[in-house]
Amino acid sequence: EIEDSSSDNNGSDDNNGDDNGNNHESFEYSSMTYQVTSNNEVKLTQGRNSSAVSIPRTVTYNNISYTVTEIAENAFSGYIVKRLTIPETVRTIGDHAFSSNTNLYQVTFNEGLQTIGTGAFENNYALTEISIPRSVTKIGDNAFGTDQEIGGQVYCMASTPPVISSTSFSGRTNSTLHVPIATADIYQRASNWNAFSSISDDLGSTVGESFTYSSMTYQ
Repeated sequence: EIEDSSSDNNGSDDNNGDDNGNNHESFEYSSMTYQVTSNNEVKLTQGRNSSAVSIPRTVTYNNISYTVTEIAENAFSGYIVKRLTIPETVRTIGDHAFSSNTNLYQVTFNEGLQTIGTGAFENNYALTEISIPRSVTKIGDNAFGTDQEIGGQVYCMASTPPVISSTSFSGRTNSTLHVPIATADIYQRASNWNAFSSISDDLGSTVGESFTYSSMTYQ
């Protein structure tokens, strides 16, 4: 398992950069590849096979600590990963980042994630329980879609439904969708969420959280 760490593993570089001397440069850290996207941020561009992967919050390269904020498109596509933890620092999961990972059965997302890209977890047949954090605002086409119908449980923690397409959960409409208390009607009215055969508003809401209903905002 890859531990969350920012210790002295400086990796090896592939190309040249600017600013701190590392901008846009790629390097390897704990058997995975990252690319510098700004003075203090990186995206994970290539994963590895492992029974359990915990994406680190920070990595260190050339004695500079970088925050991992993105998982690039195709980064783990087709890899053998069974359990996955994504930290709160990651805001974006790219297109097809974990697609066709047929062994993946457990994914832990954390608050801070905003966008799940097209086909990000497409055709992951073993993944039958999905929990979407409150911070997620957009889920792309076929993000959790499968080419065969499977059941399971989908938990969406946001009181205001994220934007999805008609295919975001294709093949999973027999799953039960769990949403915060008193928001089942909101999800039924939201575009494309009513495709689920069952919607249960049995999740606790967070005190102080705001949500929109009938063009008005409540807290």
